[in-house]
Amino acid sequence: MQTFCALSRKKLIRAAVLISIILSLPVLIGAGENDHLPIVELRVPDTAPVVRLEEIRQYIAENGLEWEAGLTPKALLPVEDKMRLLGNLIVPGLGGPVINMVPGALPDQLDWRNFGGRDVMTPVKDQGTCGGCSAFAALGTVEAAFKFTHGEELDLSEQHLIANGRICCDQCGDCDGGWSDSSFTFIILNGILDEASMPFDDTNVTCRAASDWQDHVQYPLDHYFKIEPDGREAYMQALVDYG
Repeated sequence: MQTFCALSRKKLIRAAVLISIILSLPVLIGAGENDHLPIVELRVPDTAPVVRLEEIRQYIAENGLEWEAGLTPKALLPVEDKMRLLGNLIVPGLGGPVINMVPGALPDQLDWRNFGGRDVMTPVKDQGTCGGCSAFAALGTVEAAFKFTHGEELDLSEQHLIANGRICCDQCGDCDGGWSDSSFTFIILNGILDEASMPFDDTNVTCRAASDWQDHVQYPLDHYFKIEPDGREAYMQALVDYG
């Protein structure tokens, strides 16, 4: 199942907008007070990065794909450190309403960096050593969807979702894992601060915002939904049908 966002406080352009590839990757092994939840487990490959890179490059060459693979700082981390970064907890059955996708004709390509002559993607962000990828995944989706719809680029605060207490989200998680569904719901009900008023600092700090934080609240999201069945064809069809 994959999450989509729908936008605009003034007018909904379509039923939903944009997929976040990150959201299809996550997932941390459940622990602590959330042990009772049915959490999906993801194991990080322990193959040496250089060996794995060569395997990927060989696959690209054999299949005639048109992209290049290379090492990133995260690829060089020990397996234990990689696992700490996988903090998106997927709880089956929770979240927005479900739309069932019916496979149809697909275009040869769909590139959001050149979508109708516009680049609707937003910059890549670094979550550091914080396992708050659920916040980054949620806001990456919202930011790109808002730019897709309105042509305006937002830089929203992951820290607003990761920190707890005061005006921050107590149900969205922290640097030890969290829920994108809860993040979407929080944004719809409460809005989200911009990065300038509550910068990301890579820790589970107490909620701290600028003194004029009320002037920095954004409301970029009206609702969101999930798609089924859970698979590549459904994801691609949703991209074509909803943006």
